[in-house]
Amino acid sequence: MPDLSIVIVTFNAASCLEPCLQSIRATGGDLQLEVFVVDNASTDDTLVVAQQAKLKASIIRNERNKGFPEANNQAIAVAAGRYVMLLNPDTVLYPGALATLVGFMERHPECAICGPMLEDAAGTIAEDLRRPGFTLYLRYLVGMRRLLSSQLPPHRLEIVSGACLVFPRSLVARIGLLDPDLFWCEDVDYCVRAVDFGYRVMKVPEARVKHLVGVSARSNVGLVLERQYTSKIKYLWKRASPLETRLVIGLFVIQAAARAAKWAALSAIRPSAEARTRVRTFAWLVRELPRYFRRGYGGAGIAPTPQRAAMGR
Repeated sequence: MPDLSIVIVTFNAASCLEPCLQSIRATGGDLQLEVFVVDNASTDDTLVVAQQAKLKASIIRNERNKGFPEANNQAIAVAAGRYVMLLNPDTVLYPGALATLVGFMERHPECAICGPMLEDAAGTIAEDLRRPGFTLYLRYLVGMRRLLSSQLPPHRLEIVSGACLVFPRSLVARIGLLDPDLFWCEDVDYCVRAVDFGYRVMKVPEARVKHLVGVSARSNVGLVLERQYTSKIKYLWKRASPLETRLVIGLFVIQAAARAAKWAALSAIRPSAEARTRVRTFAWLVRELPRYFRRGYGGAGIAPTPQRAAMGR
């Protein structure tokens, strides 16, 4: 049985996949690894890079872009490792990261999901994620994001980024797979489901991973922008009160309108295909998001998590 099954979902990630695979190969150490590359119908050389990499990987090729959660679920369903790692292709593992994360999980059975310290290309540490909600998005909208401390104390950490997270394979039997209806926020949802079962979600600062952020997203800007908004709303309909969800939708309409105006002005000054795509997408969101005031519009998603289960693997 492998110690760790690593799942990498790709979409037009040829430019960053090779360094990611190389870092896995260089930092695997004594761990028994199996690696899955699940490709969401890339149109670049992503599959060629995966096939020619020195690190042997099982490749799952999809005929359409199934999104991050559904593609991950394909590999999780056949993974044989004691632990599973979800890893973005635009990441590079620092030496010792894999062994540190696996070792941490083995020493902390109360922890269901853990993640490393993420940093960007400049070495800036990523801020800790919070549960989505009206207060959080209001602060973002009015430019008060800095009022949120960048790092949370360990006892308050509830979410780690899906760019790199690790969980025991046995967790799937308790809380299920990722929600396929959430093209975005699937990592938030999975962590919250684990917390609802009585587990802990923890960050391991000793394990460091460089995350280049959004490389695959740049090739499909319109879809990514749309799903960022709609998935957050679907998550809130699943987790928050109707009032809070509708308040957030109102904030999103205001934000989308402001961004549409901004990109329209930029497009007039310096026309580009990306600017036109953003204008069309934000204008569409302004028209479409009010429909999400109705619960279940655009997909009902999976049912909320059941009652807490007993602790343990």
